[in-house]
Amino acid sequence: MHLRGLDMNLLVALHVLLRERSITKAGEELHLSQSGMSTALRRLRDFFDDQLLVPIGRSIVLTPLGESLVEPVQNIILQVKTLIDYTPGFDPRTAERQFTVMASDYAATVFLATLLRYLKDAAPGISVDIVSVEDQLHGPLERGEVDILIQPEQFLSPDHPAERLFEDEYVCIVWEGNSKFTDRISFDEYMSAHHVVTRYGKTRMLTVDSLYFRDLKRQRTIDVVTMNFTLIPHFVFETDRVATIHSRLAKIFSRLYPLRILPVPFDIPRIIEGVQWHRYNDKHPASIWLRECIVQQARNLGPPPGIPGANRSS
Repeated sequence: MHLRGLDMNLLVALHVLLRERSITKAGEELHLSQSGMSTALRRLRDFFDDQLLVPIGRSIVLTPLGESLVEPVQNIILQVKTLIDYTPGFDPRTAERQFTVMASDYAATVFLATLLRYLKDAAPGISVDIVSVEDQLHGPLERGEVDILIQPEQFLSPDHPAERLFEDEYVCIVWEGNSKFTDRISFDEYMSAHHVVTRYGKTRMLTVDSLYFRDLKRQRTIDVVTMNFTLIPHFVFETDRVATIHSRLAKIFSRLYPLRILPVPFDIPRIIEGVQWHRYNDKHPASIWLRECIVQQARNLGPPPGIPGANRSS
């Protein structure tokens, strides 16, 4: 297909070049030789009458026109992919395809494990690739690299459809042998304790409980910063440290480690997890089916387990 002399394959090449800003990397992704990729770039430069990508020192930067083309070209490619992938007679019992889901290890542990057990029987040909949360939460969704994003509602993008999944509340966990705390921890004790917290990605993004303290303008004494939630009990076990985590996750940890679950000694809002998908996939039958499965399984989770007195000031 040609649009005013522009081959659609060249549009694909342009999309990858603008994203990677590297002829070598773009060629590797498109399985083209260096010379083949260079030829594609030369044709694109002739068509747009612009260099598009230019070397500055050791880096490759986009020209102003190149920058202006990034979003519209990306949208065109995503719409074409959606059109090609459209399967009106989607049948989960016989379909063979892979979905990519971006979620934290918290959501993967307390929710996706249950969902995948359901999918194993309902759709044996469906596989799920779970990818970790990136610094730019919305980037992979915008670029069509993930089908589903599961995150706290406040982190979801306003530019794509979303639906609420389930709620959870915060609790504290301590080692069972920690003699400093019994069945409760006061606010003063909490603030004077040593803590384990989680931060994500290269930029060390704050989690919801850490955002609470930032807004409160109070500082906790932090001993350990982990890369994910599931590492937390390792650094609480056999210490006097405290961690503030989701009650659903705490219940799982308490079955695996000798831990006590305590009420959080201050009021902190519940966390609400949501599911989000790209607007171009809103009417896609396969995406609709998966989202319906996700929402139904979230309903089956029920209310947060919590503990008596959780989220009450003491």
